[in-house]
This record gives sequence, C-alpha cells and structure tokens, in this order.
Amino acid sequence: MTEPQLRDTGRTDAARWIRDHETALWRYLRYLGCPHDRTPDLLQDAFLAGLSHGVAGQTRERAAAWLRTTARNLYFMELRAARSRPAMRSLERLDAEWHESTTAREDAFSDALVTCVERLEARSREAIDLRYRDGASRGEIATRLGLSEAGVKALLRRVRDWLRNCVEATRNGDER
Repeated sequence: MTEPQLRDTGRTDAARWIRDHETALWRYLRYLGCPHDRTPDLLQDAFLAGLSHGVAGQTRERAAAWLRTTARNLYFMELRAARSRPAMRSLERLDAEWHESTTAREDAFSDALVTCVERLEARSREAIDLRYRDGASRGEIATRLGLSEAGVKALLRRVRDWLRNCVEATRNGDER
C-alpha cells in the first residue's frame, strides 16, 4: 500500500489538520454509537481518506463536514458487514464440536445397527453378511441360500427396510 499523497499541504500541516479535527470527529463517532475500541481505526481511515482526497486544503467547515460524512459511512459499512457475517466462535472449537457431534452420531448409529443385525433371523443375517461384508452378488447369494435372484432381491429389500426401522427405533429409545 502506498502512502497517501498529501495535496496542498506538508506533513506538519497534515498533523495540525488532524489535531484540529480529531476531537470533534471522535465525539461524532461515539455519538453515533461506535464502540470505544473501534473509534481509533475509523478515525484513522477517515483522516487517510481525507488526506488522499485533498480535503486538508479545504475550509475548516467543509473539511469537518467531509470527515463526518466519511466517518459515518465507514462506521455504517462496518455495521452492515458485521450483520452479514455470522458471529463466529473459535474455528478450532467449532471443528472440535463438529467432530464430537459427528462421531457421537456415527457411534450411536453403528451401535444401533449392530444391535439390530444381532436380532435378525439366521438366513436374513447370512444374506446381509454375504452382500455387505463379503460383497457377494445376488446370484452367489441365491446359490448359497437356495433362492432365486428375485427372491434374494426381495429378501434384501425387506431386511434393509426392517433394519432401517429398527435402527431408528433403537436410536429413539424404543425397543422392537
């Protein structure tokens, strides 16, 4: 970032110009409701903009009006930006909370699924194990269980539906 060009004034004149307007502009920002800790930054931004635009060479009244308008606009832009951003807690803490909640949900789902699979009849459990643990095709499962491929498809559909309902009920505290 380059240093602003001081128009029609030297460095000592710029410092004097800032001192002349600083107290009034500070009070104006505080009157608008600007928090004490944000006021110095907004003052600095307004004075830099004023020096860059040659406002220091204008009459005291015109310069004061320009600085008030600029400071007010800077403050209101900051307020708009703050409203459009969600209040953020520490990103590390958010990540940790997300991981904890996701892990807890996954653990609860896994526990419920294991409980429900244990409740299955032997043939249904074998069909699920063959399909999802061993990766067997419907044809292989049909041969192993003595069913047609259409029968395996129907069996797996019924078992998946039953497991879905069982897991939901188990996670909600209902016993099936």
